[in-house]
Amino acid sequence: MAGASERGTAPDIEVGVLGGLEVRVGGVPVAVGHARQRAVLAVLADEVGRVVPVDRLIDRVWGGRPPARVRSVLRTYVSNLRRVGATITWRDNGYLLAADPEGVDLHRFRRLLAEARASDDPGRALVVVERALALWRGEPLAELDTPWARSSREHLYRERGAAVADRVDWALGCGRHGDLVPELTTRAAEDPLDERLAGQVVLALYRSGRQAEALEHYGRTRRVLAEELGADPGPALRELHQRVLTADPGLLLPAAGPVVPRQLPAPPASFVGREAELERLDAVVEAAGRSATVVIPALAGEGGVGKTWLALHWAHRHVERFPDGQLFVDLRGFSPEGEPLDPAVVLWGFLHALDVPPARVPAALDARVALYRSAVAGRRMLVVLDNAATVEQVVPLLPGSASCTVLVTGRRRLSSLVDRHGAEHVQLDVLSRREARALLVERLGAERVAAEPDATDELIGLCGHHPLALAITTRHAVTRPSVALAELVAELRDLGLDVLDDDDPMASVPAVLSWSLRHLTAQQRTAFALLGVAPGPDIDLPAAASLTGVPPALARKVLRALEDHSLLDRHPHGRCAMHDLTRAYAAATARDDLDEPVRRAALDRVVDFYLHTAHAADRLLDPHRAPVRLDPPTPGTHPHPLADLPAALAWLEDHHPHLLAAQQTAAAGGRHQVGR
Repeated sequence: MAGASERGTAPDIEVGVLGGLEVRVGGVPVAVGHARQRAVLAVLADEVGRVVPVDRLIDRVWGGRPPARVRSVLRTYVSNLRRVGATITWRDNGYLLAADPEGVDLHRFRRLLAEARASDDPGRALVVVERALALWRGEPLAELDTPWARSSREHLYRERGAAVADRVDWALGCGRHGDLVPELTTRAAEDPLDERLAGQVVLALYRSGRQAEALEHYGRTRRVLAEELGADPGPALRELHQRVLTADPGLLLPAAGPVVPRQLPAPPASFVGREAELERLDAVVEAAGRSATVVIPALAGEGGVGKTWLALHWAHRHVERFPDGQLFVDLRGFSPEGEPLDPAVVLWGFLHALDVPPARVPAALDARVALYRSAVAGRRMLVVLDNAATVEQVVPLLPGSASCTVLVTGRRRLSSLVDRHGAEHVQLDVLSRREARALLVERLGAERVAAEPDATDELIGLCGHHPLALAITTRHAVTRPSVALAELVAELRDLGLDVLDDDDPMASVPAVLSWSLRHLTAQQRTAFALLGVAPGPDIDLPAAASLTGVPPALARKVLRALEDHSLLDRHPHGRCAMHDLTRAYAAATARDDLDEPVRRAALDRVVDFYLHTAHAADRLLDPHRAPVRLDPPTPGTHPHPLADLPAALAWLEDHHPHLLAAQQTAAAGGRHQVGR
């Protein structure tokens, strides 16, 4: 999706102050200068949307030691910040950072914390507060060492401490006392005077069936308070001690409700762009409230294009929508690990995650499907079916309740899932140039990218904006920091796909692309390979029929199958094209898997297609000129019929690059009579 600046408005700015200052403009990391200039932005971000008077701003940035002509220096800093994308305006007697408060991690932290505390559901509150705490990356306002900054840091640390304590209370309310005991006992050893923390330790131990240890911890806390402060524990801790002594049943949680599975893998470490696709997913799921059926966004795209990254990024960003749990499975539709997973095996795992005893899981697939749908009925859950091969693999895993959302990813366009179950198809393409550059900045740093702008642009072009190719290339750059990007570009230019290969199949573009071919028929695999060596930037149906030597009706089915497997893109006017890396792999497949006579015959047919169709067009353009005598076309060639002069002119204009490429192919193949 185009950045906001491309839509005619100022790009969104995101500022992180809960750690070293981080700034993104339009989703792209940017450098904002030296420490003092960064401090100016940090102060304005602290009060985003509010005017900060100049005197207050100077005091917070420089403390009691401002430089000479400090106001002039400040104006210079503000001007520099504006140039990198910060919208800073002068109002009355000060400066204002115009940005969405949600774009400043500090304000997002406080908003999420308030949302958690307003919830009466400890499970939802726990999810939200954990998102808030995840925003902390280190020392807040790290660029500043002024009295205001030190005071603000202390206040922020207290806010974070209160949030951590609240998180423990909500986790205890969700029955996670067993998981909390190691964390709480470690923290209590570091801060033995914190009575709230001591009470949480006592309660977690008691609920874990460790009453004696709970009483021992209380006694230890009482002794420390007496020795250090000369005081007894407060009323709340003394009451808890008494209830533990009497084994008060009220301390135990009510009978456990449904198990809440949380199976999502960790989100991608770095993620850039994809705003249009994220907005599309948001829109599809927003429709859930108005739908009477399960909402199913289906992400499709070629191997390595980032479907799983996008799905996990979106799922983690909206995990609070699904308080009753998240299920995840890699269906292995396209992977090096053998056959796709059987839905019956997947259902066994899902039912186990939903706390269904193994003895209750039936053997028959239909019975498992029914039990699974009963277990999730009415629950607000997300089910991520990653790497699906077929509709038949997906359908048994669909819940029957409209309260659930199912996110499917796969290389195939699961058309019948759209037709039969109302799925929303979302096609994922390669990154835009802007997104590709942002990925390089994210992985390599803004300075290294800015130092070699030409090499950066060529690297992006050679990788075809392909996410996996860019990730592999940046991995080479990260592990070889002394090597210039221009040198890596030269390797990529000279060696092509070989640079993007790896012993680890998950980090190899050729390996990832090869898995798509497993589900093709022999005829479809041959057509895929031949399309890699066909002349011209793309191909239409008549030319493809001659290339493959099959009737047009069958060629249409083959092209549609390749398109459904995300190996081919359909462009306007019926043209089909491959991504650059996919085409390079197809050409390599043609060289490795097809005999020379097969390749030669296919190229002879498609060259003859262009030759004879162009000859027919020439006869319509000048019927009175003496005709050029041609040999009969190679068997299996289907020249395109041209009805009249306008049709001939249109065909020649559309196919000019293909005719030039066919001439070069004929010359390279020694067919000089044809190539003249």
